[in-house]
Amino acid sequence: MLRLLSTQLGSERLRAAYVGDTTYDLIAARRAGLIPLGVSSGFTPHEDLHLHADHCFQNMGELMTWAQENLVLEEPSLPT
Repeated sequence: MLRLLSTQLGSERLRAAYVGDTTYDLIAARRAGLIPLGVSSGFTPHEDLHLHADHCFQNMGELMTWAQENLVLEEPSLPT
């Protein structure tokens, strides 16, 4: 599903990231060729997320700060 979405949006898979709060999310992201980013939400221990994420954050605010400093955020254009 993630691979299909990135293909339909025209994203270069190595440039696209996927944010997840479970190990299943992060494993799926990596299998789809996306950059797995973990955010602790209380369901999965931070230490478990860290095993599967390229970067792991305690909360969404921490993720957004990191993203603004490290990523070029682009709105994807939907196919017409």
